[in-house]
Amino acid sequence: MNTTLPSYCSRGVRRWIQLWEPRLAPLQHVRGKKKRVSAVSTLNVRLLQDMPEYGRQGAIVPVTTGRMRNQWYPQKRAEYVTVAQLKALNLHRTTFERDFMFGMDQPADETSSANDAEGSFEAALGRARLSPQELLHLFAVQLPPILEFVRAPIPPAPSPVPAASSAAADQAAASDSVDVSLAPAPSPQAAIYGSVSTAEVAASITAFFESHPEHARIGLTAEEIAFAPIDGDDAVEPDRVKRLGTFTFVIQPKGLGEFIRRTVVVTAEANAG
Repeated sequence: MNTTLPSYCSRGVRRWIQLWEPRLAPLQHVRGKKKRVSAVSTLNVRLLQDMPEYGRQGAIVPVTTGRMRNQWYPQKRAEYVTVAQLKALNLHRTTFERDFMFGMDQPADETSSANDAEGSFEAALGRARLSPQELLHLFAVQLPPILEFVRAPIPPAPSPVPAASSAAADQAAASDSVDVSLAPAPSPQAAIYGSVSTAEVAASITAFFESHPEHARIGLTAEEIAFAPIDGDDAVEPDRVKRLGTFTFVIQPKGLGEFIRRTVVVTAEANAG
């Protein structure tokens, strides 16, 4: 057996490479950096000031962790919102979004004269109400936890007293006229003149937001508010309470399954009793 390898001249080898190099090039594997797309990490924060393209002060918006860590938090533009805080506000299942159009100047329109009439017509009709999610977010962030109402308590019926001599009766009457300040204080759960209704609660909430830029778009109704029942307490109804005390109520905007809780405190008038 001939084990001698055939010899090729260098000219032949170069010729072979010239013929086959274009065909082998696509099969070559070039090592290099792999392209990797990493997900952008975001978290929900509460704005401490108006931020263009994000939202108004007090709004909860998503922002990248880097921007929050390096810019907004050191510059006191926003604060962190924990999961526990969102759960306390019943917002832990809410998906927050930034307002890309907030603070952006509207482009001038040379033909705006034709649209002025339409704009004034829309203004006359009033802008549409805030969405249920926007309403719930607004109440959760800015509505105080306690609303207070003042009512005059109904005094308890006087207990019958045994008959006494005219002199003793005169003395008792004089004593009552002098010692008015010694009259007993009303019961903490005394019945009241004029119940506190959900319509009054809705009006109070609307008045609280009177200076808010979106005041005209709130439009909260009594049907979206309900008092939490108390077992065995006939003075607490879904649409009103009829005594002094502390009561829980819920706000659930129409078209939304979520709600928030707040508290109503009904106190006695200062000169009652």
